[in-house]
Amino acid sequence: MLKLAFQPSQNTPLNMALESQFGDTMRDVVVGIEFPAGELLLAPSLFDANTSAAAVWLIGSSTATTVLGLSPEWRGEPLATVRFGAPQIYFSGLVLLDPLLVEAGGQAILSGCTLANMSGVRALTVTGGITLVSGTTFEGNTAGAVRVEGGTLEMDATSARANHARRGAALLVTNGTVHIRNSTLQTNQADESGGAVQVDGGKVTLASGTALLDNEAPAGAAISLNGIGLSYELPAPLGRWVFADESSAGWRATLKPGNVDSDYPYVCSPGLMGSSLEPSKQSGPQCEAPCPAGSFCAAGTVHPSPCPIGFYCPLGTFSPIGCPQGHVGRQLGLTSQKECEVCRQGHACSGGDGGETPCVRGTFGARAEMSTCTTCPAGTFQDEEAQTECKPCLAGHFCLVGSTLPQRCEHPLSSRTGSQECTFCDTGYFSHDSKCDICVDGA
Repeated sequence: MLKLAFQPSQNTPLNMALESQFGDTMRDVVVGIEFPAGELLLAPSLFDANTSAAAVWLIGSSTATTVLGLSPEWRGEPLATVRFGAPQIYFSGLVLLDPLLVEAGGQAILSGCTLANMSGVRALTVTGGITLVSGTTFEGNTAGAVRVEGGTLEMDATSARANHARRGAALLVTNGTVHIRNSTLQTNQADESGGAVQVDGGKVTLASGTALLDNEAPAGAAISLNGIGLSYELPAPLGRWVFADESSAGWRATLKPGNVDSDYPYVCSPGLMGSSLEPSKQSGPQCEAPCPAGSFCAAGTVHPSPCPIGFYCPLGTFSPIGCPQGHVGRQLGLTSQKECEVCRQGHACSGGDGGETPCVRGTFGARAEMSTCTTCPAGTFQDEEAQTECKPCLAGHFCLVGSTLPQRCEHPLSSRTGSQECTFCDTGYFSHDSKCDICVDGA
């Protein structure tokens, strides 16, 4: 490759800048052009049979971001058009502010690029030829990300997110062949149909972990198929599945015309796990297997979560089940209610993650398997925790319900052991008119 660094003049088409810079020296040579960092505004570029290089690489700066766009007077036109007779045109590591167009016979390759925030026209339109896209991001384009009207589009490890269009916000296909691998189409929005993908014609294949997630549209939030099918080649992402059959070409799902409103591939249901990429374990709603006992699996689970302390999880659990009242789970990974232990005397177990709680002062737990502690009755007290009975109130004291310590009777009143109130006079006093009077000599 003849690799050179140069900066075309503003408002200059790239094809003319190349011809001016290199002339016939480009003929039959692979030319690599590395742009400096920063933003460069150009005129629309046309690559066709007059572009004499064997191939042209347009390469972003290796140290910072290179942004290519059109000067304001050209906005709405393609930044670059690749036509029949042109050499392969590579776009590598660039941020593009204006759209690309690949026509019949053209060959374009995008690698590690970003096509973002365009309006009025799709970021990439393919009407023919061959277009290969890898490691590229389409984001925030308000007239949609990609349109295919003919030719072949291959996409790999590419993201299309937060794009908007009337139909097919991430991808609109009316003809041609599209194959998308290991890519994510996410949070795209269409006003009518095909939040992520709208297929009106041609052949579309999704494959090898491609996922359509959180897209929106009144019809076909993920996919809208208008009179034509779409296929998915396993494997799907982990934790997901499709209705697939095995054939000589591998495991493949074929969608009939209509709409898919949920994420696609479908997420494994709660209580199931999907940790295997083996196609037979992604080919139906049963996914890989039920969630193993001692674990729980939310929707789309790849790695089951251990059943938490205080709960048990039988086979196929999607939400842990709390140990019943009067019982406690002391370990992770319990598999049945039988493994929940009986709450000890002097303690209370409310069930689930409440644990085993010692009865506080003023209460007691007379027996095992209690869900709540019992309050000490009047005439008793308890000044310690985790006790199985209350203590009788001391003589000369009184104890109300739930007492933690006896309270001394006010002189000259007194009481017997186990009293809840002070009801008789102390020694040396006698009861008279509901009060205690002091005894006199000889009385």
